[in-house]
Amino acid sequence: MKKMLKILVVVFLVAVLASQSLAFWGRGEKANKLDPGKKMEMITQKLDLSKEQQAALKANEEKRKEARKVHRAEMKKLAEQLKVEIDQDTPDRTKLHALIGKINQQRVEMEIQRLDALLELRALLTPIQREKYKKLMNQHKPRGPKGR
Repeated sequence: MKKMLKILVVVFLVAVLASQSLAFWGRGEKANKLDPGKKMEMITQKLDLSKEQQAALKANEEKRKEARKVHRAEMKKLAEQLKVEIDQDTPDRTKLHALIGKINQQRVEMEIQRLDALLELRALLTPIQREKYKKLMNQHKPRGPKGR
């Protein structure tokens, strides 16, 4: 009986540890990314931003956050429409192409907003802070294809 209990405990521990590691592994690239709040906090500390710079940075991030929500909701809606059309017995190729174009347009707009936010951040910084920011970003540069 004791031997059976030991075996069950070992099996249970192996299962728990395996599920934990698989859960972490399944997060993929997102596992290494900072959430926006922590990223802003890190930038504030490392660059020694003034209160005015912090307020402007926070306002820019809030505006961008709302725009991201809108774009993601639109992309989700378009992806659902794409799935419905693909599942049709005879999908309309023209409609599928148009939906893919709209999804890609949303991605392009999100990337443009990301770039605009970066330029707005750089405009807020002093020349010394800009140099610190460049060094900070070079430290976190992804290695290899897609950061792998």
